[in-house]
Amino acid sequence: HLTHLEELILTQGEKGYKQAKSFLIELLKNLAGNSNAKVNTSVKWDGAPAIWAGINPDNGKFFVGIKGVFNVNPKINYTPKDIVQKMWGLAFKHKLPTQVIEKCLEPSVATGNFVGYAPENVEMTGYDIDKYAYSICNVLYGDNEKHRFYNSSFEKLFISNRNKSVKDKVEPYYDLVIGNPPYGDYGGYYAGLGEKKHTQAKDYIDYFILRGLDLLKSGGLLVFIIGKLTQLGGKRWTDQMKKPNKGQLAIRAKSNLVDAYRLPVGVFDTTQVESEIIVLRKK
Repeated sequence: HLTHLEELILTQGEKGYKQAKSFLIELLKNLAGNSNAKVNTSVKWDGAPAIWAGINPDNGKFFVGIKGVFNVNPKINYTPKDIVQKMWGLAFKHKLPTQVIEKCLEPSVATGNFVGYAPENVEMTGYDIDKYAYSICNVLYGDNEKHRFYNSSFEKLFISNRNKSVKDKVEPYYDLVIGNPPYGDYGGYYAGLGEKKHTQAKDYIDYFILRGLDLLKSGGLLVFIIGKLTQLGGKRWTDQMKKPNKGQLAIRAKSNLVDAYRLPVGVFDTTQVESEIIVLRKK
């Protein structure tokens, strides 16, 4: 019988907790290439197949997969680092000649894909409501004083102490907003506090674009990768903007589209969403 990490807490108390925590932190650092310690990763959780990660000798790319990677037709998940690097490249390609990108916002930071490829001189601020993703991001990149991450909703930035939307009372702060916002119909707690009425956003993509633009300085860039389930009748964002709704009209009033790329279905192995990269410049 293998000893599971959680069993260390039950059998060894505080000492076991510290041992399990230390293992997980070093494992995350090891996977990110930031650890000098040797970490034994031969741990198997209940009912789950072993996880394999490494460099695929066929193409030289880093992958994560289960033991089925040894099948004739293996299911392999590749990191989206090529897309992330492309998006950082677009930010610097389209910045104004007089513009310096120093302060950057990632409003849905997850485990920190965009943080990992940020230039050293760029200060990153990130928000995410998933405490596990936030914890991983903080372990991987939070030791740097220039990186600030919050286990909090991006929407909360626009809610006053009186639990109402601040509407247009937003102070521009960032040179760049970059990332992969959530998609789906916009609603929930903060929407009900006035954010939906103010922004007129029908979905989370438009909401994150609108509020991201509000936090940008004039001339600043927003670079997002956004998705739609076109197979189920959803329209690509660039197609929607040909006949924009009220929220999208507000986006058009606040920014100019300077570049866009369409990506094929399945570019991310974890989803079948059709994706686009958009670059907007705030007016």
